[in-house]
Amino acid sequence: MQRMTTPPEPGPLALFRRDPRGRRRVIRLVVFNWIFGVLFGWACAGATLIFDFAGLRTLMIAADAVVPAVVLLFSGFAITFGGLVAATAVMLTAADQDREPHHGARAPATARA
Repeated sequence: MQRMTTPPEPGPLALFRRDPRGRRRVIRLVVFNWIFGVLFGWACAGATLIFDFAGLRTLMIAADAVVPAVVLLFSGFAITFGGLVAATAVMLTAADQDREPHHGARAPATARA
């Protein structure tokens, strides 16, 4: 005999509920978007070096410590873009939930002068 259950209503805490596989959706959302942001940051750092933006590649090659400079450049871009993309994904998800249809009628807005 099957038990009938109603699906949970969407709300502000819907991201923190477990999906059918037992994983938390918000953690998966943040991690995947953070990885995408890190990859995008590495691509931007690589483009900065390839196109020698502001003479940065020339300056780094002339320096004594090339490896630490490259590591700092790529890690800075990765952290910045990773956090930016992950935060944007979370904020846009909250905006998507606000657009869902509400159950019930809204009262009309009245203005009095």
